[in-house]
Amino acid sequence: MINLDIPHLQTDSMALLNQINTLLNRYRKPSEKYRNYQQQITHQLRLVQDLELRMTIVAPMKAGKSTIINAIVGQELVPSHSAAMTTLPTELTFNTQLTEPVLTLSPLLVTEYQAMIQQLRDMIENQGISWSQTQIKEYPHLKPLLEKIQAGISVNPQTIGQPAIIETLAILNHLIRLATLLIPDRQLLSLTELPRIETPLRQLPEL
Repeated sequence: MINLDIPHLQTDSMALLNQINTLLNRYRKPSEKYRNYQQQITHQLRLVQDLELRMTIVAPMKAGKSTIINAIVGQELVPSHSAAMTTLPTELTFNTQLTEPVLTLSPLLVTEYQAMIQQLRDMIENQGISWSQTQIKEYPHLKPLLEKIQAGISVNPQTIGQPAIIETLAILNHLIRLATLLIPDRQLLSLTELPRIETPLRQLPEL
């Protein structure tokens, strides 16, 4: 077994990043390229200081991304479905101060989703529910969402608890898929801001 001295590695990494930052600061008139380098170094320095590791999971549809993510966090947080589910990229972070997971949507993301819902509602009202159901006949799991949109559905900036988070993420993903089917010319969501889940770190039993 390899024992890692995390505090020592953290200190060494921060010292190295600070040295690089110092070298970049010596440029009196740095080009845009070097300014970008310095921003990246500063960002990485913050990540090391906070002991934040970023792991990106990208794979084709139905490749098991949700299963892998749920295994890493030690509980089911990302919904899985017989149909493709993870349409919307989602950021997950550990927070030892929490006792249950929290899903947060930025004001921009809430606004974009509300605009999407309104467009879908207008489309359903103009074309009719029968037409809308015909357009999604290959995706029967989306039909209940049509009724929710008709009745009135909104997106909350914060969702607390595992069951509620799974339900909310399922709706967010289904909304995107529904919009691509009913409003194909609509511009998709901006990916500059993503849904963020903070979850307590669960200790897995020793094998």
